[in-house]
Amino acid sequence: MAPLPFFLASFVWNYGLGMTYVVVPLYAHSQGLTGTEIGTLFSIPVFGQVAVNLVGGAYTDRVGGRLIMLVSAWLMAVAALELVFAHGFALRNNGRCRRRW
Repeated sequence: MAPLPFFLASFVWNYGLGMTYVVVPLYAHSQGLTGTEIGTLFSIPVFGQVAVNLVGGAYTDRVGGRLIMLVSAWLMAVAALELVFAHGFALRNNGRCRRRW
């Protein structure tokens, strides 16, 4: 099997990911966020990923990769859904994503 489908999928994924690093700061700035807040917005996932990778690797060896991937996918979906209801910078970062009517 030719590796072309893999390379095309990789290109599309990395192109889309790269565009978020261009578009998201511009959008955040247009929404009134400062440079410090935008930098914090991009650095929080990196620090979280370091912590989760250290603990998650050992835990995956014990429990199994399939269960970890399933739980991770659901957690990412819930986190993305919470962003829909966030109406400010603090709400996006501390998880208190409740609407006030």
